[in-house]
Amino acid sequence: MTLHRAELPPPTKAPIKITADQYVRFWSQELHGLCDKTELLDGIVYQMPADGPLTTYWNIALNYWMVRQTPSNFIVVPDKTLYLGEHWAPAPDFYILNDGADLARLRAADIALVIEVADSTLAYDLGGKAQAYARHGVREYWVIDPNARQVFVHVLQADGVYGEPRQAEFGDLIAARFIPGLTLRLADLPRIS
Repeated sequence: MTLHRAELPPPTKAPIKITADQYVRFWSQELHGLCDKTELLDGIVYQMPADGPLTTYWNIALNYWMVRQTPSNFIVVPDKTLYLGEHWAPAPDFYILNDGADLARLRAADIALVIEVADSTLAYDLGGKAQAYARHGVREYWVIDPNARQVFVHVLQADGVYGEPRQAEFGDLIAARFIPGLTLRLADLPRIS
């Protein structure tokens, strides 16, 4: 199986589609140790760029914020595969679930928020990945651009698309729509200045 880098255009030959179940089995048997990060996107396994120091730095600050600010009736899941469909298993930087969500039968309604830190994958996270999250019913999706110190806030509309994201600057306060009381101002993150 050929792995495709996330920032490259789609392959010119027709890829072989696999399911999320096949992806898990294949990862444990073949890919583990071959590469650090992969995602299953529309049935195709993509090799993702390794996290650089900037992404790691921001993820540490965001994790600190989430653990302290997320209400106890929600679960914060950092950097783990999110199974959204038969051919769709991305690994966002964070996602927040309603407490009691069944991970084996996860529904979009169980997902309160998905967050990506996009140091080197901004165009894809705002484009194809945003469209796919919307298509799978993810109600709210934030893309954090650590280079520009901005957050792009996507909220699912009645027609099943995100539309134009709200752009929040470094000092702006944003509130999660489906997690009561959860707010973020990038300027308030620890060690981010």
